[in-house]
Amino acid sequence: GGVVAAPGGRIELGAVRSGYVSLAADSWAAGYDTVRHFGDIQLAEQSLVDASDRLFNASGQSYARGSAGGTVQVRGRQLQATDGSHILVQNESDRPSGHLVVTASETIDLSGRDADSGLFTVFQTDSFGEGAGGDIVAIAPQFFFGQGNALTTNTYGSSASGNIEAIASSAIFIRGDINIAPMMTAAESRCSPRLAIIIEHTSIQALAPRIFFPSTM
Repeated sequence: GGVVAAPGGRIELGAVRSGYVSLAADSWAAGYDTVRHFGDIQLAEQSLVDASDRLFNASGQSYARGSAGGTVQVRGRQLQATDGSHILVQNESDRPSGHLVVTASETIDLSGRDADSGLFTVFQTDSFGEGAGGDIVAIAPQFFFGQGNALTTNTYGSSASGNIEAIASSAIFIRGDINIAPMMTAAESRCSPRLAIIIEHTSIQALAPRIFFPSTM
């Protein structure tokens, strides 16, 4: 149930077993070109990674503000998010938000909601004002989705929401219900080579050689 927060800032969450990570002097962006082996990342028990431009405490009171929605980059070997954990970038400003980028060398797994609260596991960007919402980009050989867990981007203001792109070089496994977006206006499914879902003011693409919808896994 840990929290990593940077209001309107940049969060670099990486797991490295061997190699070196560079930092760009002008943006503090991490570079992983010389990493030889990545480690695993697990978000559990309602863990939160939050680069929203406005942060709230458990009582709903705002306690920190930034100039616009920030950026989150996550890099690892296997990324597993469970128990209602969130990666979140919300933008209430009139400036474009930063983006949410998740890259794994083996798997990305969004599985299981919190048993007590019913919270889903979500990677999410939102826009509440005139500034555009951030994109979500997820890249891995294999994805595991389902049980209502989500990659979601929303707009509640006058601006556009972000786009979602999930790229798998091997396969995408979808188990049970998948909550890709809250308001779908059209959907198109092709088993190979792509699944594309178009929603209001944004687009979602899931690209993979194989896409599976098993009843059990």
